[in-house]
Amino acid sequence: MSDNNICKFILQKSNENDLCILHYVFETREQKFEKWITPANYRIHYALTGTAVLHTQSGGINLKKGDVFFTLISVPYGLESSRDFTYYYIGYTGTKAIQIMNKLRIGENNCVFHEFENEKNMWIDPSGFSSDALSMYSEGLLLCFFAKIADRQNILPATHFNDLIKEIKTYIDNNLGNPLLSLESIASHFSYSKKYISRIFSQEFNITFSTYLRNIRVQNACSLMEKGFESIQDIAYLSGFTDALYFSKSFKAVMNVSPKQHLQEIKSQHKAVVQ
Repeated sequence: MSDNNICKFILQKSNENDLCILHYVFETREQKFEKWITPANYRIHYALTGTAVLHTQSGGINLKKGDVFFTLISVPYGLESSRDFTYYYIGYTGTKAIQIMNKLRIGENNCVFHEFENEKNMWIDPSGFSSDALSMYSEGLLLCFFAKIADRQNILPATHFNDLIKEIKTYIDNNLGNPLLSLESIASHFSYSKKYISRIFSQEFNITFSTYLRNIRVQNACSLMEKGFESIQDIAYLSGFTDALYFSKSFKAVMNVSPKQHLQEIKSQHKAVVQ
């Protein structure tokens, strides 16, 4: 990607209680995660093209075009991008900005917001603007995205949140036999942080993700036994367990009996029905 960056610096306001716009930048350079960056101001970023990974202290978050992500004062981050990744960002500060972000719960563990691709035309080439005009435009743009994020939060419980839970459950069901299925792989697949996926599982099921995955795998093992599978090793493998001892321990924690005992109970029930 050629270096065609456009950066406009804006004269700062003197009142620290205001929402103070510092600069408006169109970034085209390929980003490599070689060391942590510690920002001196807040930034809202809009991914225009390509893909990237936002590295935080909590892990990596996949980014694609249409995503909005925030970086925070004194909170280290890193960005690793594809060659075609381009993005805009607005640097800002001020007490008003902090108050809004706190209200929206924008922070280190909630800094990426997906699927704003329809808003790409709002981000424009800043080169033709005067400093004052760009300051007003940037402030309006930032407030507009704050409002859009606030609106999404109001509808998440009824729509997006429920849809996401259904998609994750389907993904788990379809990949249950994959021993590599994990919180990390699911977070990467759905482009959310591990902490966010973990939190929504706790909210929805009142258990941790690891407990949910263990329970659903044991349920699958029971289903295989009902279907006539008798090899404990095969049942464990088809349910995503690579270690038979760990499978037995997990099974007993959920069912209160060992896999072998449960299999014998099923056989006895089947014999009784036949007789």
